[in-house]
Amino acid sequence: MLEELKYRVWEANRRLAKLGLAKFSEGSVSGADRDKGLFVIKPEGVDFDELLPESFSVIDFNANVLEGDTPSADWLTHLALYKSFADIGAVAHFAGDSSLGFAAARRPVPVFSTLHAKHFKGDIPATRLLTKEEIAQDFELNIGKTVAEAFENRSYTEIPAVIVSGDMPYAWAKTPQDAVMNAAYAETAAKTALSALTLSQGLPPLSVPMIEKVWTKNTR
Repeated sequence: MLEELKYRVWEANRRLAKLGLAKFSEGSVSGADRDKGLFVIKPEGVDFDELLPESFSVIDFNANVLEGDTPSADWLTHLALYKSFADIGAVAHFAGDSSLGFAAARRPVPVFSTLHAKHFKGDIPATRLLTKEEIAQDFELNIGKTVAEAFENRSYTEIPAVIVSGDMPYAWAKTPQDAVMNAAYAETAAKTALSALTLSQGLPPLSVPMIEKVWTKNTR
């Protein structure tokens, strides 16, 4: 079932690891077939260099695991994002050192460079922390809920990544390969912002006209 998609998602997971955006078995990329109402995700607890496409899990949008090994522990968050963001076809959960720093600090990633502005039309937002009740029940689904909340006044297509406070960040796109690319650019943006704030505390971010100019040029 979905053998071609499994292979593309497997490739994307391997690339995530090669880019240094995964830690042993931590991190995951999924890809969806929206026409069939299904998505594919890596199995839980398997190092990235040991992944096999045939072991990937196939899950429907009603949260039924249809095929494959035990899915990655974050699969319910992936499902929540597919349901919240109708235009996406892939999700990456990644572990870049700098973006993890912003997650630990519970802070959004400001725009300090045109490289950031080309790929994210504004700050990469940070979610709120989960309540005790949300942690105790439906933890993974509730992470997805906080991500959706963070984009109530933002465009998830113009800013295809999020800092999950106290957890690992997510990125998304139409394809698994592009979701990994967005994760890589989000990590670069976080690393740049961290360096800028370290070198010059209180440094203002790029102006809105500058961000819009670069974004328009990149998407023309």
